[in-house]
Amino acid sequence: MIFLVALVGIIIARPLKGGEMAGNLVALADGAVYAAMVVYLRAEGRSEPGNDIFWSMAVAAIVLSPSLAISGPGAAFDFVTFEGLDTRLPVILWAVGLGVVATGFAYFGISIVLKSVSANVYSLVDIIVSPVVAATLAWLVFEEMPGTSMIAGSALLLGSGLWLTREMSRGRHNQAVHPCQQR
Repeated sequence: MIFLVALVGIIIARPLKGGEMAGNLVALADGAVYAAMVVYLRAEGRSEPGNDIFWSMAVAAIVLSPSLAISGPGAAFDFVTFEGLDTRLPVILWAVGLGVVATGFAYFGISIVLKSVSANVYSLVDIIVSPVVAATLAWLVFEEMPGTSMIAGSALLLGSGLWLTREMSRGRHNQAVHPCQQR
């Protein structure tokens, strides 16, 4: 029944309609890669005592550094006006925010969380929280207003996620969250 509610939510939201097809297919592929990364981080978190996120990001920066020579640095210090924020901000602020804060700190936090929480629990929380935060920021920053069908379908998807979480935790109210809490 939960799957049926989620499927109806997808049908109502119509994510593959019209000109958004290519972007949505890229998002689906990105979701598959992200799922593989969560499983990998969980496996690494269980087998290694330290955290390798800094080194992963450093290697990625080194591997991608030739793109600066090929494409140039761009207009990093130009200003961009955002009507949603009613301000002008430098492009470099967005690059640092996306590269360091949204990627580096986020993956560092995810790797720490996945050492003690199962990938299933993390995925459920991520599935519920990420779309809500992304839609809210798109509305606040870029003044993007989702359509009625998108809101209704998303509400059904979020509701089915909450329902699934409740069903999975039924009868486990006194269960320890982490093995170290079992005494």
